[in-house]
Amino acid sequence: MRRPAPARPVYALVVQRFVARVKRTFTGLARRIGRGARWVAGGSLGALVITSGFFPNLEAHPVGSLVVLLGFFGLAGAGAAWAMSGALRLWGSFAEREVVIADGGVSVLHGETETRYDAARIVSGMVIPREDGAELRLVLDGGDTLRLRLPSVGAANDTLEALDLGPGEKRLAVRWSRFFHVFIAAFGGLAATTIPFLLLSSQVEGSALYLPASFLLLFVPWFAAGWATRWVGREVIAGTDGLRGRIGGRRFDVRFAELESLERRDGQMVLRRTQGPELVIPLDADDTGLREALAHRLEQAWEAYRERGGSRAEIFRRGDESLAQWMDRMTHLLSRDAGHRAAPVRDEDAQAVLDDPEADPEARAGAAVALLGDGEGGESRSRRVRVAIGGVASPRVRVVLDAAVRGDLEEEVLEEAQREHDVQVR
Repeated sequence: MRRPAPARPVYALVVQRFVARVKRTFTGLARRIGRGARWVAGGSLGALVITSGFFPNLEAHPVGSLVVLLGFFGLAGAGAAWAMSGALRLWGSFAEREVVIADGGVSVLHGETETRYDAARIVSGMVIPREDGAELRLVLDGGDTLRLRLPSVGAANDTLEALDLGPGEKRLAVRWSRFFHVFIAAFGGLAATTIPFLLLSSQVEGSALYLPASFLLLFVPWFAAGWATRWVGREVIAGTDGLRGRIGGRRFDVRFAELESLERRDGQMVLRRTQGPELVIPLDADDTGLREALAHRLEQAWEAYRERGGSRAEIFRRGDESLAQWMDRMTHLLSRDAGHRAAPVRDEDAQAVLDDPEADPEARAGAAVALLGDGEGGESRSRRVRVAIGGVASPRVRVVLDAAVRGDLEEEVLEEAQREHDVQVR
């Protein structure tokens, strides 16, 4: 039996105003600039190597001179962009600002200037305990992070709930890497490529291959070092339906329905499946507060899933109808009067199906459209739908739900999500 939803606390129903130490780190922008820098540097290096292979006396040839000039400009620009990406990650020192929580979003006031982060822009949030209080870390669309330093864990949790960012509402995305692992991986990648290219350069000295080998020796080890550090990173995305992410080079995607238990053991989260091997997520971030917060959120997500009950999914399925007919029926489903042979369909029924991770994507999409209806549900229904979609971990299901509420759902997208769901429930 589905448990009744807890009453919304008073602080979530009124406007909150408080002073916090605020910082925004442009991690998403930095990641995109860094990725662009790698492509520019790789393209420049490739052009230099290929051209030098065709023209051994590269600097004496007009085309070769131009390639050398552009190539070194590209490499220099890539280096500057990479340095900029590092600076952006540290941008925005903590400073006291007045913060307003209203309508599911956050406003940061600085004198006469107001910066607004609407609910749709906030992807996930997590409370990290600190010695001097707590940090509320909000991940924005695009990957940037907004950090609020608050005086207590309780105040941070209250704000998290007011923003509908709890474990039963929106998914959580966490990425981290241990400094020691990054250092060892970078050093290993550097050494593993430097030695072979040194040997290659010594063997081809005086030949036409010496110049290309020299270019490779100058730059390839640094690319290898950067590439190696990517294989020691960790990422966990916890939604209302399950977990996905990667531990180093190993990716995982597990639904809560497949699990028998989830528990913390010896500094790890151990997920025991009903069938198959255990999944172990190491809690090894350098930041102790982040480790504690991640473990707590995973436990909360698991408990929130276990509290959910069944739902009337069959009401919202498509059946033999065309896509247009089904969408039209769903739009008016909650506003129609029930006949004497049929039980009425309530908002609670549609919400239960939308929140049910075991319901198939077709039924959940129908429930989302039904809740939005013909626009009579107002902001309350719209907000509940947005929150539910934001909590889905599966990208394919999330795309289906987004497309359904926008009114541009396509057969192919629905079929892909349905196939993925059918495979998982077997």
